[in-house]
Amino acid sequence: AWKIFGGYQVNRNFSVELGYANFGEATVTGPGGTATIEGNAFDLVAVGSLPLADRFSVYGKLGLYRADFEVSNTLGFAEEASENGLTFGVGLRFDFTRNLAARLEWQRYQEVGDDLDVSMMSLGVLFKF
Repeated sequence: AWKIFGGYQVNRNFSVELGYANFGEATVTGPGGTATIEGNAFDLVAVGSLPLADRFSVYGKLGLYRADFEVSNTLGFAEEASENGLTFGVGLRFDFTRNLAARLEWQRYQEVGDDLDVSMMSLGVLFKF
């Protein structure tokens, strides 16, 4: 899985982000054959940040997503679907410089598909300009 985002920092403690997450592909094998699930989502979130130390901060995010996913199996069954829902997450940020930071983040996408929640852990780089 991977994701990319862009945003606008309103002030030191609040920003808005628009992102794209590719959940990758999962394969399940059982007595009925093999099933494959692929998915991705666009999200729009508000991010609240709280500085903990000179370069460390903790943040939370809350917003909405639009997900698309496809399920197929070796028997020829295929289904595509889209879903809208709630996404939220928490993370830690370390600022290397004024324009470069690293983020460790957990984000959940609620009820993507048939009551399936997707959680994503990521380690990323943040460029500010």
